[in-house]
Amino acid sequence: TDGGEASGNGSVPRVIVTGFTTDPAEVRAGSNFKLTIHLKNTSKMKVSNMLFDLSAPTEGSDEQTTSPAFLPSSGASIAPNGTADISIELNAKSDLLQKPYNMELSMKYEDPNATQVEGSSSISIPVKQDARFEISNFEISPQSVAVGEEANVMCSLYNLGRIKLYNVKATFEGKNIKKSEVFIGNIESGATGSIDAMLEGKKISDGPAKVTMTLSYEDESGNISETTKDFELEVTEAVDDSDMYMNTDGDVEAGSG
Repeated sequence: TDGGEASGNGSVPRVIVTGFTTDPAEVRAGSNFKLTIHLKNTSKMKVSNMLFDLSAPTEGSDEQTTSPAFLPSSGASIAPNGTADISIELNAKSDLLQKPYNMELSMKYEDPNATQVEGSSSISIPVKQDARFEISNFEISPQSVAVGEEANVMCSLYNLGRIKLYNVKATFEGKNIKKSEVFIGNIESGATGSIDAMLEGKKISDGPAKVTMTLSYEDESGNISETTKDFELEVTEAVDDSDMYMNTDGDVEAGSG
């Protein structure tokens, strides 16, 4: 941060931004958060009557506001080589894209001779968007299969959020079927992904039995999230064709079974 032009004696106090924190640590669109900026007076003289103004970029579909000037919570001065924090409550708009947002900080303060000095700096705050999607109803054909046979299960995944879903995968599990996995891939914001699986009956069920689909996906940082949805599939006894035989004329006839 430039602390201003040098005065005649070449001694101009300089206040710099050494970092910042947010509470909560991960800022999500549509939520409030507390921004704390860490300052340091790198000069050998005291600065006082400090005033700060924080401005944000114009983003989102609704009107953007600029925060008013505010005073540091620790006082209006910083001792030589001392530090101070300033804090302000902010809100991340719900329609922000998931990306870092730069905020400009302008500073005004006085040296011991009451000479006014101006400076500026900027900070970049990453804003996260929550994934938002819907899963359509399952289409199951047939509704009942024998052990060793397969049923086709299909559904659609609608990405209603503002972020891309990476490495989407559906895993089907149940006591009466063999575990099956389907890889869907990446789904852009506003796009639809198709899930199409073949499930093989493994064990006879007592009527329709629960099958769970676990949908997993990653965000841009590689963090994995999961959600589940259940449906029912009946597994019956395998068909026994041992009673089928070939007659002497080569025709297939059904036995007593």
